Amino acid sequence: MQSSFTIISSCVSCSAEVKQAIYNSTFLPNLFRMLIGFIVIGIIVGVLTYFSFRRYETQRGLNPDKPFLNPVPLSATALILGIGIGGFIDGIWLHQILQWHGMFTNQLPALDVVGKSVNMFWDGIFHLFTLTAVIIGVAALGRLLGQPNINPAPRLLGGECLPVGDCLILWKVCCIIIFWNFIM
Repeated sequence: MQSSFTIISSCVSCSAEVKQAIYNSTFLPNLFRMLIGFIVIGIIVGVLTYFSFRRYETQRGLNPDKPFLNPVPLSATALILGIGIGGFIDGIWLHQILQWHGMFTNQLPALDVVGKSVNMFWDGIFHLFTLTAVIIGVAALGRLLGQPNINPAPRLLGGECLPVGDCLILWKVCCIIIFWNFIM
């Protein structure tokens, strides 16, 4: 008994079927949908940094003789690193190891090689965005090392970086559990 198999390469540059599934009319909307989350989080970090800086300036203005170490730059850097690290944990743990979902499995289920390849492509784009957040955070942290008047307390870095990553992961796990239990 002979069976015939159609071999489909999962390589984006090798397979016309995978290339067509990625670079179709939904490419730019998908890219925007993924990017908008990072933009919104960036705006939130900017707003939090602004209010934190205003509070620091108010405290410094009330006590001009007392030296204050500025916690704002390290806090903002910790938030950015938390976003990047939380994204990496989500992408590696939930997307790759547990394979609970891909970035766009609700649009294109990962039931065949093409669906799996498309979702893996978008997971890679997500990892690229999280890597960018980590690089920005590390660069900002490097710039802070030599500056005077910056509060170098490790609890600021760990106290804001880790909870942001944990909150992102917890939110994602809750969304997946709710989706599985109530929608499917």
